Amino acid sequence: MIIRYVSINTYQPHEISDVLTLSFTFSTGLSAYPDDGSRAQEVIRRADGAMYRAKNTGRNKVCLAREEKMVTKTSHCTQKQLERSSKLAEAEGGGGGGGGALILREALDDVLKKYDDRQFTADK
Repeated sequence: MIIRYVSINTYQPHEISDVLTLSFTFSTGLSAYPDDGSRAQEVIRRADGAMYRAKNTGRNKVCLAREEKMVTKTSHCTQKQLERSSKLAEAEGGGGGGGGALILREALDDVLKKYDDRQFTADK
């Protein structure tokens, strides 16, 4: 709630004079002890990195410092699903070296979805 309040109020144009109006955006990074570090410097460094990620990916955002550890697809799929994916990959690639494209696309979609879910765009 505090971040939303600050974001909304800083986004409003500020009239400095008759000819000059300034607008600001609010980007921040959030980290938490002990999840993002065991020392204050580490937690601050992680929040700082998340803030720069917010600025570099469009500004006026809040990004979390928490990094999602990549988990192999096999951790989430049943044996039958893995066999089906393997057959689809072979059919797509004809048994050659390009057969993993489908699985790679699927894995990238999962990673991007998780990454997008961790970023919150502030209301304008």
